Amino acid sequence: MADKAPTTPERNTAGWIGRTLDTRRGGTSHVDALDGIRGVAVAMVFFVHYHPWIGHYLPEGGSMHELSARLADIGNAGVDLFFVLSGYLIYGGLLRRPQRFATFMQRRLQRLYPTFLVVFIPVLLIELARGAPTLQGGAGLIPNLVGNVTLLAGFLPFDPLIVVAWTLSWEIVFYLLTPAVFHLARLRERTRTQRLLIVSVVWGALSVSGAIRGVGNARILMFLGGVAVAEWAEARRGKPDRDPRRLRAIATVAAVAVPVASFALTYGGAYRGEDIAYGNQGWAAWLRLVMLFVTLPIIVAALIDGRGALASFVSRGALRGLGIISYSYYLIHALVIRFLGEAAISLIEPTQHRAGLWWWVALVPTFAATAAAAFMLFAIVERPCSIDGDPPVTVIPPRILRWPWQRRAGVSPR
Repeated sequence: MADKAPTTPERNTAGWIGRTLDTRRGGTSHVDALDGIRGVAVAMVFFVHYHPWIGHYLPEGGSMHELSARLADIGNAGVDLFFVLSGYLIYGGLLRRPQRFATFMQRRLQRLYPTFLVVFIPVLLIELARGAPTLQGGAGLIPNLVGNVTLLAGFLPFDPLIVVAWTLSWEIVFYLLTPAVFHLARLRERTRTQRLLIVSVVWGALSVSGAIRGVGNARILMFLGGVAVAEWAEARRGKPDRDPRRLRAIATVAAVAVPVASFALTYGGAYRGEDIAYGNQGWAAWLRLVMLFVTLPIIVAALIDGRGALASFVSRGALRGLGIISYSYYLIHALVIRFLGEAAISLIEPTQHRAGLWWWVALVPTFAATAAAAFMLFAIVERPCSIDGDPPVTVIPPRILRWPWQRRAGVSPR
């Protein structure tokens, strides 16, 4: 009898990583391209938080400093893409089948909260150890703390401790508002045009009220782009023979042209120093927002059947893997970048090494560190707590990480 071939540690590690990232569940409805486009989105957001720290090492007014700042500004479009995807997935799910509000919210909160809390608690402890400067500002300690814990810092005028958490607040509002509108306005009994009009009026009114309260953000209208994609996809369900090749061709062109156009538009209007908040380029930022509002839904619509050159490209292993861990990545990457940035500044004074080469030297190691941290967060917390009903792959024993209702019956938040 031949001896078994030895299993190498490398093969064990690669197999574990592959099993951990396998979230298809054996179903036929999973679209790899949607995982991949999430990977594109978080890769874009990476540059938003990479610039503030690497910028210390770049000469002011130099070409690399300018390039880094522009990429950081354009990277904000990754958030816009996430909003479109959320609008499509959440609205589309409610459109296809009725769901009890309590069950729907349980699934959504279970999807968000475990991973959020694992990141939030150490951030909170660090904040308290520093004297709570963020929590003490604005609305005050207790309101800011409550706003952060309830994931409403952003929608309400509270200061988020996790810098990206403001987007989660608008996700929560979308989760709360959309099923309520479905029920109260009886959307399933209405025509497609009536549904789109009602949702647009409600979400538009919310956006205006946010602007009046001083917490508005024009980019939340991207949810409506996702709603439009969901309605388009629902209309096509009864027409499987209609192959949207022209749409896929337009989306492929847009995927190439839009980043170039966005980069060009960052040179319009007034650019104010290191403040890269969306909209600081005046008219150019608004024009870019309109362009993204039109093109991002087209790109998502072209990907949802998983066919075509663009879907094939974004479904590649690395992008798809990054997309699978995108929520963990989104929560933790800015913290990892900040930690590495502060460590670098404590070791190497920026004034001694102000060269554009630093941007390139630090890029790959920094991104690799954020991806590694995100993968471990996904493997240890997000997958067993938020994705698997009966987790087959985990580092910590499943019985420790599963919620009480998961122990009684296999419940998947998806």
